[in-house]
Amino acid sequence: MKHSQKRIFMDIEKMTSDEFKAFCRSGNKNYFIRIRKMPLQDLLFTMINRKGLTLALELRNYMKLAHPGVSISKPGYLKQRIKLNPDAFLELYKYHNRNFYVDSTFSTYKDHLILAADGSDINIPTTAETLKLYGFCKPEKHKAPSSNRIRLYL
Repeated sequence: MKHSQKRIFMDIEKMTSDEFKAFCRSGNKNYFIRIRKMPLQDLLFTMINRKGLTLALELRNYMKLAHPGVSISKPGYLKQRIKLNPDAFLELYKYHNRNFYVDSTFSTYKDHLILAADGSDINIPTTAETLKLYGFCKPEKHKAPSSNRIRLYL
C-alpha cells in the first residue's frame, strides 16, 4: 500500500514521544525513565512482533537483531511488561488508523476499502441471453461467451 513505510515511521515516532511514554506508565511517574536493556520501545516491538515461540527464544532472537551482544532475562522482561499500561496498544491502534484514513489514496467500492482483488476468467454457457449480455470471446471463430470475474475482499 502507498505510504505504508511513512505510516510505520510515524508509529515509531509516536512510540518514542514523551507524551506516549507518560501514557504507558499507568500513572506511575517512575516507570520507563531509566535506560535499561529493554526500554519501552523495545518492549512494545517484542510484544507486537511475537511469532509464537517460547518467550526465551523470542527474547534471544529479538536481542540478537536489535541489540547484538546484549541479553535479557525472562524475569527482567516480565517485570518491564507488568509496568506497561495495557491501553497503550489501543492508543497505538487508534493513532495508526487515524493516519491511515488521512491518506485518501486508498481504493474503495461502495464506501468499503478494497484490501485485495482476485481476477480470473470464467467460461459462461452459450445461450442467446449470455451472448447478448457478454458477447463473444476474442477469437470469434469459437463463438463462446466469456467473462472476467473479480472477487473483492473488503
